[in-house]
Amino acid sequence: MTICITGGSGFIGSHLARALPGAKLFEYPKQDLRNLEDAEDFIYRYKPETIYHLAAQSVVTNETPLESESINIQGTYNLLHACLDNPNLKSIVHISTDKVYGTNANARRSDELRGVSHPYSASKICGDVLAQMYKNFHGLPIRIVRMANIYGPGDPHLDRIIPGIITDTLAGIKREHRGDPRWIRDFIYVGDLIPALIRISKEPEGIYNLGGDYCSLLYIAELIPRLMGRDDLSPVWNYNSKNEIPFQHIVDCPDWWKPETDIVKGLLKTIEWYSERI
Repeated sequence: MTICITGGSGFIGSHLARALPGAKLFEYPKQDLRNLEDAEDFIYRYKPETIYHLAAQSVVTNETPLESESINIQGTYNLLHACLDNPNLKSIVHISTDKVYGTNANARRSDELRGVSHPYSASKICGDVLAQMYKNFHGLPIRIVRMANIYGPGDPHLDRIIPGIITDTLAGIKREHRGDPRWIRDFIYVGDLIPALIRISKEPEGIYNLGGDYCSLLYIAELIPRLMGRDDLSPVWNYNSKNEIPFQHIVDCPDWWKPETDIVKGLLKTIEWYSERI
């Protein structure tokens, strides 16, 4: 079986690639899914049976809205369109996000997609809707995964709250946060996510919610320095983030989805990884 992971060198993609049983890995020469010819060339050349679509602008930012829109919308459209000519295709796992629901204390798959107040969320809604359309109209075998914030070893995006706090704490710096300490987020340890993605590729087509431990950003920002023995490095909040979602929590998950790693255990594993490398 040939399995394609777009974004395979990224945080989640690299964990997924290493976890595939019996896999012989190779990396296709870097191309840009925003170019339809690149997407068509790849699909025509390898005709993968399973595709995990992880390539995306994955960091919520106010500074590069055009990049979010071009990668998350045009890249998704091109990949799905290229798949129409793949006779071997059995499964596409499209990675969406809990942010498509907008502010929602108990997000369910049937809920309206209301995350339209931020460029990143809006771009992910568009990708999600495109995936639904290619499933319903063109009959592509698509599974859509709307998941919470993923953290764990190997995340290179230090703009994200967890790796950012860890690396700043290792450097003896008080972390400055762009957002609001009262915001609530779901968190999933990457080691719990990967088996779920592999399973979903074999599950029936449809939409899958994957929620995690939910807590305030203040709790995370104070917990990490405490776990690292640096209670003196209290967080700094500048409240300058615009239109981000104040409350996110996913429910309506599959019966088999039971993350094993609670937030403290996951943070300790993540702290250990960065401590050994910085």
